[in-house]
Amino acid sequence: MCESVLTSSFDMLADGSRVGDGKSVGNDQNTDDVDYDGPIITAAGPGGPGSGGPWIWIANGTNPSMFAPPLVRRPAPPPPPEGFSADRIIESFRAEALGLDEYDPYLDEIAEDENLVDEESEPEVLFTVELGALTLSAEILILGSVEAHDWRSPPERAVVVELACYLALHRERPVSGESLRSALRPDGSKEQSAKTLRTYLSMLRKALGPDALPSRPSGGYQLASWVTTDWERFVELSQSDDVEDALEALSLIRGRPFEGVPSGTYAWAFSEFLVSEMEVAVASLVTRVVDQLVQSSDLERALSAVRQGLRAVAGEYGLWELYISMAAQSGPAALSRARSEARAALGDDAPPG
Repeated sequence: MCESVLTSSFDMLADGSRVGDGKSVGNDQNTDDVDYDGPIITAAGPGGPGSGGPWIWIANGTNPSMFAPPLVRRPAPPPPPEGFSADRIIESFRAEALGLDEYDPYLDEIAEDENLVDEESEPEVLFTVELGALTLSAEILILGSVEAHDWRSPPERAVVVELACYLALHRERPVSGESLRSALRPDGSKEQSAKTLRTYLSMLRKALGPDALPSRPSGGYQLASWVTTDWERFVELSQSDDVEDALEALSLIRGRPFEGVPSGTYAWAFSEFLVSEMEVAVASLVTRVVDQLVQSSDLERALSAVRQGLRAVAGEYGLWELYISMAAQSGPAALSRARSEARAALGDDAPPG
C-alpha cells in the first residue's frame, strides 16, 4: 500500500510525465550515498534531441532529499562557427569605421599563437623574455642576389621576400595596403588583390615571427626595426671616417643590387631609382677609400677596394679608370689583369691604359 501511495504522489508531482512502475530495485541499493530502507520509486521527465536529454528522479520514503528538484545535465553549447569569433566581428566593425581595407586575420593569429605571452596574466618581464627568445637579427641581403638570412623559417614563396624588401626600404613610415598591392606585380601587369596581399603578409609573419610586422590600429604596415638589410649596414658603415669601417662596408657587396631577380619582380626598386642610388653610393665610397689607402701607400688594399666596388657597379666607367690607374702603379701583372677585366666588362668602351 505504501508503494502505491508513493507512486500516486509521484504522478501528481510530475504533472503528467511518465512515471516508473514502482518496482523495487533492492532495499540495499545505494545510488546517491544515502542509505535506503524502502522500495525505490522512479519518475521520468520529457527529453529528446536538443532538450538536454530526459531526466530520471529516484527516491524513497526515507530519503530527505526526495523532493529536491531533479538534476538535469545538459550538453555543453557547441563552439561558434569558424570565422564568427567575437574578436573577428569587433575588428571587422573597427576596420570599417576606420576606413581600412579589410579585416586582418593576423589578429586571430595573435590569439592562437601559443608562443606569445598573455599580457594581462603575466608581468612585463616575461614579455621581455619572449622577445629575447625570438630571432632579433633577421636580415634581407640585397647587395647581390636577394636572400633571406637568419629568418625564423624559410619563406614559403619568393614574393614574400620581395614584400619584406619593400617594407624594409620604406620603413620611414607605414605603407598602405594599396601601395603594397601596386608594388607587387609578379606578371608585370596585374595588381595583387587585397585577399592575396593578406595571404602574403601572413606568410611573412610566419617566416619572420609575429612581432616583425605588428598590427597597427592606424592602418598600414611597417617592418620592425630588428629586421634589417645589408644595404642599411652598408650606409651606416660608410658614414664612418674610419677606413676599416669603409672596407667592411665594401665587403658586404656580393654583386649588383638585386642581381638576378626574375623579370617582372622588384620593378619598384628600379623605377624608384633605389638601385641607382646604391650604385652611386658604392662608387663614391670606393673613391674615398682608395684615396685614403693611397695616402698610406697601401696599394694592395686599394686595388682590392676598387675591384670589390666594381662587383656592384660593373658599368661605372670612372671606377674602371681608377682601377687601371692603380694597377699601373702596382706593376705589369696587375695592369694586364685590370685591362683584361675592363675589356670583358665594357668591350670596346674600356678605358685605355
